[in-house]
Amino acid sequence: MTYFPDLSPYTYLPTSGNAGRSPVNVGWLDRGHGFARGPVPQPFMDALLEHLDMPCNRTRGYHLCNLCDAREPVRVKFHDSEAMLGDAEIHASVPGRLYVAPNLVIHYVAEHDYRPPDLFIAAVLGTERT
Repeated sequence: MTYFPDLSPYTYLPTSGNAGRSPVNVGWLDRGHGFARGPVPQPFMDALLEHLDMPCNRTRGYHLCNLCDAREPVRVKFHDSEAMLGDAEIHASVPGRLYVAPNLVIHYVAEHDYRPPDLFIAAVLGTERT
């Protein structure tokens, strides 16, 4: 996985429809770099999973989790099925800001105790104010 610090300017892939919102990175983790840890509210996790229905910037292959040395794509139970992670992004926007995370962020939060920035959590929950 490509590493980008949280809240740094997003430059990985072209983003469409960001209409004046500055895209920033969230959750582009790598084992060679530390990251914030801590609990997240369950409603955030639920809302994050719902973003699997709205994939952005899909890729042809899968990134694997190098925090746990995965040898195959990470899978997560979603609704009544299973979804593979590592092939798309999650976009959460508020006026003036677009947060861009790999969909592996779901795994990082659930399995590696990653705590995304509060601004991203609020954007996913729809509670961020500008």
